[in-house]
Amino acid sequence: MKSPLEFLESTRDRIQQKLEAKFGPTTVVRGAGVQFKSKEKATLERIELKPPSTKEVLLKATCSLVSPGTERASYLDLPNTLGNFPRIPGYCFVGSVLMSGRGSSVQSADMVVAWAPHASLAVVPDEKVMRLPEDVPPERAVFTTIGAIALQGFRRAHPEPGESVAVLGAGLIGQLTLRLAAIAGAYPIIAIARTKQRLEAAMRSGADLTIATAEDPEALDKVGTDVVIELTGVPEAIGDAIRAVRPGGRIILVGSTRGVTEDPNLLTALHQKGAVLIGGHFATNPKSSTFPGYQWPMRGAEWGAVLNLIADGRLAVDDLITDRVEPPSIPQMYQQLAKEGDRSIGVLIRWDKPGDWTPQILTQSLTTSIVAKLQKQPEPAPAPIIPGPRAETPPLRIAMVGCGEIAVQNSKAIKAAPNTSIVHAMDLDIKLAKRLAALHEAPYTTNFEEVLANKEVETVFLAVPHHLHAPMAIQAMKAGKHVIVEKPMANNVADCEKMLEVAQQTGAILSVCYCQRYSPQLMRAKELIEKGAVGRILGTSITFGQVRNESYWTVGFTGRVKTDWRGSREKAGGGVLIMNLCHTLDYFRHLTGLEVKHIFAEYATLTHPVEVEDIVSATYQYEGGGIGTLCGSTHVVGARMDEERVWGSEGQIILRPILKFSSLRAVDGYSANRWHEVKNLPPPIERQIFVERFAEAIRAGKEPEVSGKDGLAVQRIIEAAYASAQKRQPIEVENFNNA
Repeated sequence: MKSPLEFLESTRDRIQQKLEAKFGPTTVVRGAGVQFKSKEKATLERIELKPPSTKEVLLKATCSLVSPGTERASYLDLPNTLGNFPRIPGYCFVGSVLMSGRGSSVQSADMVVAWAPHASLAVVPDEKVMRLPEDVPPERAVFTTIGAIALQGFRRAHPEPGESVAVLGAGLIGQLTLRLAAIAGAYPIIAIARTKQRLEAAMRSGADLTIATAEDPEALDKVGTDVVIELTGVPEAIGDAIRAVRPGGRIILVGSTRGVTEDPNLLTALHQKGAVLIGGHFATNPKSSTFPGYQWPMRGAEWGAVLNLIADGRLAVDDLITDRVEPPSIPQMYQQLAKEGDRSIGVLIRWDKPGDWTPQILTQSLTTSIVAKLQKQPEPAPAPIIPGPRAETPPLRIAMVGCGEIAVQNSKAIKAAPNTSIVHAMDLDIKLAKRLAALHEAPYTTNFEEVLANKEVETVFLAVPHHLHAPMAIQAMKAGKHVIVEKPMANNVADCEKMLEVAQQTGAILSVCYCQRYSPQLMRAKELIEKGAVGRILGTSITFGQVRNESYWTVGFTGRVKTDWRGSREKAGGGVLIMNLCHTLDYFRHLTGLEVKHIFAEYATLTHPVEVEDIVSATYQYEGGGIGTLCGSTHVVGARMDEERVWGSEGQIILRPILKFSSLRAVDGYSANRWHEVKNLPPPIERQIFVERFAEAIRAGKEPEVSGKDGLAVQRIIEAAYASAQKRQPIEVENFNNA
């Protein structure tokens, strides 16, 4: 008779297959966060979080901002700091989405601002997250939540241009409120604080006059402003506010009170002034604008307004950062913050440098821990599925040429990759170049020649209209630079061949940003295909459908760049086929390992006022006999169409919208003759993976995984499809050119 352990060992694989086929492996994410363990004791503690639930997101921190007044009060356990110890401080957070739960408004890899604590990772309700505009650097965006507190307090006063405003308190929220008052046209603006320590900063924030009450207490009686905004939370400060306001004026109480005033004449003074007292604490703000009497919900309107003001440069925040710290220095930072007379205004915590706090996504078999416990052995440490930093090599130095829509996504990927950096930015629109360069502390220009002359630049990443890919890539390679071009490689086969010829002559490495082959679904599907899940491939199908509004053809999705190239056949090379389905054609080549032999296609322009096609359909035969179909449109009303399949002699894989497969074989722990949904995939960071692997190829002196030859192969399929539609006959693809 078998022992319990022998029985478990003999059946473990079968149990694991069944459990993981249904539930997937267990997943946790490890990182670190700040805790106030007790009064005046701050520590950095390890934390473990589970993947987000419905309408939640899991965030990886880039930076967080200390709110000195609130956090100092909690650290010192002052009155009205709610909750027992340990306490978790912080609410000003910027980071990227590692995972998004069902129904979330943001997706994996999005940069977001969030109401979240000081930690390297956090799970946050969707209602406390907002996608970050592409041109706002994290160190500025992190002021959003605290800036929104200042803004909603200021708005409660309903100030008119030319009205006088006094701000009582010169901490971080006070400095932001002074700047908002200046933007709104208040005059004069008066900063009031107990001592002179922070009043110098108040003058930089737009104050016309400053008052230090400890040195000149009688000065308050001479102020007489239309509005007083109280931000200190000190109980006696409400008496100072009443003294400073004019008769019939407005007093806005924004600060969290730290005690009870003992002034017996407070109500009498308020009645004599006839002032209006308005509660303006951030907790009174509604989640939506339907709350009676308010029009500015915190996340949408307040956060959005602050971000727009920062993006436009009207609300300056850089000088409000008085210190930057990394996680190991956090305990000492709070000790300094608690000292009497500390002059800190904004303290920034950087979480994005590698360390023990760096988030790791870990997976573990459902059965491994059960067996380990019965054996009375320690459970094995789960293996990380996001690799840590690689061996030390100099980062590949890249210049971004073209700083419009897609360039912002690429620049974020380059910043996230451990082996790449941006050292120059170029665009004909100087504002776009400047905004992107600010994210990387790099120089910027409108002159391509200046980029090519920069010896720091090793690689040029071109994100320009299609017709400029070939001439600019050739110019860069002849200047000694490696080149990445956004998809497609060019807008015709002849230009692609010229690019490859120059790469061969100069020794430059050329790649095309066909990054979607690195999506989690496709990488996992390729593993299943290689392990025989579908057998010999018999067929593929691609259905793609979205809506392109008329504005897309002139300003794109975001409106960052005004141009007409997308609708021009000469400049774009085509429409939905070359712009969108080129990605799909690339990763189907990569998945199947098959080349298209010949193709028959039809295309038309039915709904958009442009020269390029907005609908295309094609049938093609692969080498080896398999048949593929493709259908795409940019005018599909309602839910988008997005379905892709690969099938063969042994099974079928559905790639999108959800990765599923069924096989006659038991593959990779999954049972045969059943449909399996593949779950617990890592977050999609395909652009980051693409640039990482390109940089590795450069450093190794080898051809990248996505080569110029791949770009040419895709272009041959596209151009053969266009020729087929024009000639209304099948076209051979293998040696196709435009001669």
